[in-house]
Amino acid sequence: LSLLQRCTQLLESVALATWGDSAMYPGCDHRKFMVALLAFVLVNSVLLWASESASSCFAGRAARELHDRAMTSLLQAPVDRFFDKQPVGRIMNRLTNDMRTVDRQLLFSGMSLFAVLGQLCIPVAYVHSSMPFYFTLWVLPTYYIIATLWFRYWNTTVPIAYSTLVCLSSVTATIADTYEHSIIVRAYNDEHRAVSALSRTVADYLKLTVSRNILEGWFMARLEVLWNFCTTFVVLFAIVNPGSIGVGTLGLCLTNMMMVQNNFISLASGASSLMSEFISFVRLAEYLDIPQERPAYIDGDSRYRNILVSIPRGSMGQLVVSRESGALRVCRLPEGGHPVALLHASDDGEGLVPTKRPAQVLRDLCPGCEELQAITAWHCVARVNGAQGSAEALAKELCAGAGDQVTLDVRSNWFVGGAQVRIQDLVVGYGDMPKDVLRGVNLSFEARQKVGIVGTTGCGKSTLLLALLRILEPRSGRILFNGIDTLNVGVRTLRSALGMVAQDPILFAGSVRYNLDPYGSFNDEEIMQVLQRVQLQSMVDAWPDKLAHNLAEGGENISYGQRKLACLARCMLRRPALLLLDEATSSIDPRTQEIINEVLCKDFASATIVSVAHRIETVEEYDLVVVLQEGRVVEQGHPSELASRKGGLFAGMLAARRRQML
Repeated sequence: LSLLQRCTQLLESVALATWGDSAMYPGCDHRKFMVALLAFVLVNSVLLWASESASSCFAGRAARELHDRAMTSLLQAPVDRFFDKQPVGRIMNRLTNDMRTVDRQLLFSGMSLFAVLGQLCIPVAYVHSSMPFYFTLWVLPTYYIIATLWFRYWNTTVPIAYSTLVCLSSVTATIADTYEHSIIVRAYNDEHRAVSALSRTVADYLKLTVSRNILEGWFMARLEVLWNFCTTFVVLFAIVNPGSIGVGTLGLCLTNMMMVQNNFISLASGASSLMSEFISFVRLAEYLDIPQERPAYIDGDSRYRNILVSIPRGSMGQLVVSRESGALRVCRLPEGGHPVALLHASDDGEGLVPTKRPAQVLRDLCPGCEELQAITAWHCVARVNGAQGSAEALAKELCAGAGDQVTLDVRSNWFVGGAQVRIQDLVVGYGDMPKDVLRGVNLSFEARQKVGIVGTTGCGKSTLLLALLRILEPRSGRILFNGIDTLNVGVRTLRSALGMVAQDPILFAGSVRYNLDPYGSFNDEEIMQVLQRVQLQSMVDAWPDKLAHNLAEGGENISYGQRKLACLARCMLRRPALLLLDEATSSIDPRTQEIINEVLCKDFASATIVSVAHRIETVEEYDLVVVLQEGRVVEQGHPSELASRKGGLFAGMLAARRRQML
């Protein structure tokens, strides 16, 4: 469309020039030329509108597709093989500056450059078609010199443009690192070094930017001189051969030559900008080919998946609670028929499970609900709206609740009765590093056990937790949860069934509700209950917006201990069967530690807890202690047993800790 528009634009000029030549002779039909000129103008306007509209539509769709695919690829990238190797500033620069360039400038610059090429080639073709053949032979050497200069300019400016973007990433990374560690910089009076580092990166960026501008000016100056020679040849030809070309045609040729000179300047500038913007596209496209984690979901793991679904109460029909021989049942009352039993209390009395046609009963609650179609016989209803913990409470809310919507928390029976963990000959390492961090680890944790992992720094404690989450994939060996190999389950299915409180509490910029319940699965009452359990309710009640109060990035506007408690409250809402704690009691005061220990004992009594212990005394009340050394299990057993073992590592660490406290 753009090329057709440029051709139509040239035809306008040709029609005007022909009209001028014909007007010198009597009998010129001015009406015919006027109609032709108006027709070309109209067609040119339509083509211009169509090309601009098409390019705008295509640009938006292409940028959105690139953004979505890059973000999906990043979110599925492995920590050890990608994020541990990439500076934060580089990722930020590509997702901000490069994405903005692709979104707003790349396609429009490409279309503009294509338009300039049309304005360059079509007028030159018209000039050469209007002049004798030997005129083309005169200007060929000039074209050759221009082409040589162009390739030299292009081959030099491409590496400079790429290096400019790399330096810009370094500037962003330096600023991000300095901001993140500003407390440490100030504590050690290291501001001068931080400013010097930033100055060096900014200076490198400015040097490359200035070099690129100088190179562009160098090329344009020579280009103008060379093209002026071509324009001079046109004038000399008209002087030497008077009458060989019409006045209108000569004027149009000179106009086109002058226009081409301006277009050459626009072409050089536009090509330089387009090349820089295309590099941004290439840098973003590199994220489409980065290493990826194993699939989030795999065929056959739907039976292990927990599902949260909200359905209209009216779509379930009339449900009633009944008791037959003391057994609790949820039945549907069809019109003019007998009650049909759908659900009954689970063995532990905490949920509702199917009673008839196990693979289809839960689907029959609402046949039109797509989410319920994935439910198998291995699922039970664990929560209905805010009711949980009792099959009777679930049944009452399901049958006689007040709301128009019913939110069902349907959980897999994978971890019914707790999470049993078996680790067999596990070997784990980081990324491409040949050294193994965990070497032949064999462990067994029973359901509802409290397990403490201790050892010296670098022995592999946190690595073990990352392996349980499959953030690090086993190099050999396997991990089984309740007899199911974790490699046979999608990573998102696996992680959604587990809970973790990291050593550094993770909170996002957003409301308290968003940080505790990002998917909106729980009501205000449930969230306030868990906040009360971790003794944060008074803090939230003191804020005017309550749960809508915005937390700063990383939770910087609350204390470190409160951040830890908020992360623990987030896990309490989800009630995972396996809870992983990575030094959850480090860097906190004794009162906060006491709150955490109380919550772990009471609210996670039915969960299996695997805790990396920073304070050795915190594992003395656990059921099992595992001592790691250089990636191997050197001791394991009950804390009292290991503490009484003479010459044992755990006994030595416990004695050293007690001496520190004296």
